Amino acid sequence: MSNHLVQPGKITHKVTCTLCGGLIMEPPAFNLPIVGRPDDETSRKVKKMTEVLQRHMQRKHPEQFALGMMHVIAFSDWLTMSAFEFEDETLTPRQEATRAAIFALVRQNTFTDANLLHVISTLGLDPDEEKRVFDFAAALRNSMLEIGPQQPEQPGPRLVTL
Repeated sequence: MSNHLVQPGKITHKVTCTLCGGLIMEPPAFNLPIVGRPDDETSRKVKKMTEVLQRHMQRKHPEQFALGMMHVIAFSDWLTMSAFEFEDETLTPRQEATRAAIFALVRQNTFTDANLLHVISTLGLDPDEEKRVFDFAAALRNSMLEIGPQQPEQPGPRLVTL
């Protein structure tokens, strides 16, 4: 693949598709600031790279690309609607379901029961204390990650198309 983003003599970083394993490009390091806006040239380069990645997704993985675009639309709808109050009682649960789905997509932290049990086992507690601490830790995890019994209720079929 010819790569118009690579500059000779510069350090590059591989960009590999996690779906097909294909090497998509090797752009130079962007040196993006962690806080604040990047300069206009860096923003342009990142935008150009994003366009190349989107074209790959459209051509090689159209179903995943379409699903991603549906998430973009749902998030945009959620942002817009969250700025308003509605008298229609059916909209609030739908908004909550959308928020919960977005949260499930973007959260990074997951702790399995095995992870919790391993950490708790290092505390030197007796079995009864371990069970109580595990129950507490699991309930806290479930609440914060909105999983298990703490998972938001999903309403029935979407009645309103936004």
